Amino acid sequence: MNPKFYLIAVLFLPLLFGCQSTSPKSQWSDLIKAGQFTKADSTLQSYLAENGSKLSDEDRQDLIWQQEWMKRVRIDYPYNRADIIRQMQKRIADFQPAEFDRWMSEDKFDFRVINGDTLFLYPSVSNLFFRYPDIAKRRLPKPDNSKYEQYFWNNYAKIMEAGKDNPNSTVVPVKFRVHFTITVDPNAAPADETIRCWMPYPRIYAQQTDMKLEESSPQVKWVDRPDSPIRSLYFEQPAAADQPTVFKATYSYTAYSTHHKIDVDKVQRVSLNDSTLKPYMSEQPPHVVFTPELIGLAKKIVGNQKNPYLQAKALYEWVAKNIQYSYAAEYSTIPNISMYTFNHGYGDCGQEALLYITLARSLGIPARWQSGWYIMPGGKTIHDWTEIYIAPYGWIPVEPYMGIKTQQYMDTLTQEQQDTLTDFYFGNIDAYRLMANCNQNQKLYPAKKYFRSDNVDFQRGEVEWKGGNIYFNQFSYSLNVEILDQ
Repeated sequence: MNPKFYLIAVLFLPLLFGCQSTSPKSQWSDLIKAGQFTKADSTLQSYLAENGSKLSDEDRQDLIWQQEWMKRVRIDYPYNRADIIRQMQKRIADFQPAEFDRWMSEDKFDFRVINGDTLFLYPSVSNLFFRYPDIAKRRLPKPDNSKYEQYFWNNYAKIMEAGKDNPNSTVVPVKFRVHFTITVDPNAAPADETIRCWMPYPRIYAQQTDMKLEESSPQVKWVDRPDSPIRSLYFEQPAAADQPTVFKATYSYTAYSTHHKIDVDKVQRVSLNDSTLKPYMSEQPPHVVFTPELIGLAKKIVGNQKNPYLQAKALYEWVAKNIQYSYAAEYSTIPNISMYTFNHGYGDCGQEALLYITLARSLGIPARWQSGWYIMPGGKTIHDWTEIYIAPYGWIPVEPYMGIKTQQYMDTLTQEQQDTLTDFYFGNIDAYRLMANCNQNQKLYPAKKYFRSDNVDFQRGEVEWKGGNIYFNQFSYSLNVEILDQ
């Protein structure tokens, strides 16, 4: 088994089994560690049938979650060796099957052994292009990112010009209209059963204002409060036999770019006992934990630097140059995302953000999560980033992903342009955002009854019926954007 993923299993097991003092946990924990999911599931199912009524609600839910976790992991690893070779033959110039075996021996793939089969993470081939420049040069078709990267550069110049003599930190407003659709697969719930749906909706913020829900289908039953840390529109609709169940909303809002002017000599360190900031300087298990490895790394990066702004910038620059981008397994299947990213040296935008948050908080720098969608033309995607609190200036954005992107992947810009953009995304941000969350691991309202499909983030929506959660493999989502004014 790939040692990286064996480590994940070992790390996750205490979370899965630690409170099962009355359960024969060795019967299934060893099976899961060995990748014997079918046997583990059967053992768990038998135990629940015989002992479920004797267990506390918490213990019973823990056992059910173990079964759910295995299902989710199996969905994330759909390909075998032959599948991956076929993909590489189409996507890598002059690929030879012998290269597969060499790259396996060099630990270049994300894989697990499940029920005796070696299975690969769904974006395994795509991730080769992010991690290995020599393979990226052979990518078919060769991507042309020049227009997109130039758009980045031109937008940066526009923000800097607008902020030059402007005392306000918010500049260059852009008005958007968003059409969001969540489509639940036919028969994901029985006919006439009510499907509950939560859809991301922009929260009120200095950088994001003037939200207006223009129309919806069906009618929205609840709009979460404007300052909710996980803002949503809530729907209910009965399922129809053999038909998809569709939820739609159209809304508009205005977003601003930010341009902060920080005088380093005026920066102050906040008190660790500040009640409003303390939550953002504290551990937040399971993904923000001050492990010895991360404490040591943060101290090594900042060295003798005492200024919190310059410490935070040093952390950002380290992440930008040392962590690579990769598509990820579902967050709900990872025990500690910041440690996952540290151990692997790669991650997606949310994993990079959580690593940065943990490093910053370990030094007493308040840091928090921001997430929703990135909606710049040509680059629309779900997205996560961070903010740090710098006294006396307040919260300022920090974009670990953009630092990585500008330093490692914008190859049509000059090195000077890359460095300039990297510097910009520490403390500043563009307007092409839809911000729905300001903290990770938050609770939806109205409360969700069953396991969340993503219990860390909220960008794609959540769906359930009275019989259980409806997972990502049973619904699709789409977000279309109109730029109304800029």
